[in-house]
Amino acid sequence: MNIIILGGTGSIGSAILNDLSKNTENSFYISSTNTDSLEKITEKYNCSGKVLDIMNHNSIESFFEDSTNYLESIDAVINCIGSILLKPMHLATFNEIMDTFHMNTIQSALTIKYSIPLMRKNGGSIILFSSAAAKIGLKNHDIISSAKGAIDSMVKSSAMTYARHNIRINAISPGLVESNLSRNIIKNKFSLDYSLALHPLNRIGQPKNIVPAVKWLLDKDSDWITGKSIRIDGGLSNLK
Repeated sequence: MNIIILGGTGSIGSAILNDLSKNTENSFYISSTNTDSLEKITEKYNCSGKVLDIMNHNSIESFFEDSTNYLESIDAVINCIGSILLKPMHLATFNEIMDTFHMNTIQSALTIKYSIPLMRKNGGSIILFSSAAAKIGLKNHDIISSAKGAIDSMVKSSAMTYARHNIRINAISPGLVESNLSRNIIKNKFSLDYSLALHPLNRIGQPKNIVPAVKWLLDKDSDWITGKSIRIDGGLSNLK
């Protein structure tokens, strides 16, 4: 299977890459925002990739063009890129709001836009990342929940649009996962205790907890699943 992983050097992306690379028949093309991280992980897993300017439309388009030069055909695209902004709407700057939507909603839309031509002939699987916070009302999640909620809607409509090409589009919606993105939350005892209390299992997730769902969605026996946002959240979104 030929797989693109956007954010392949991040906490969740690298955990996915580590597991999927155990199947020697899989080939990967990944993105990173850091040259050193990209060089280390591509060498470790014998794959290729490119430094990506997430906020630049042309950089994203170029990344997908280059991926086909390396992989020739694409079977799956996994977009692990995102951000976390915990701030009430009235305290957020205009740029913070715009950047949050660009990093999450717009960037996911562009992933679909540039993946479709690569998959239209043979079909494939696109996996985006939403958030369990988009399912419920959480204090100070006004902006990030809106950006992630848009991804949930995008997945449903896009899955219907491209089903005739046998392209499946799904999302994974985690609760709080220990990662580079959540570092500031986790290192603050008040924020961490508050987050733990929101999760009925009383613990935050680990990147390894996300991997089985990704593998399941990519499995050939899961080819009847599309338009879903799968919550992996320690009970955050549906247990009280």
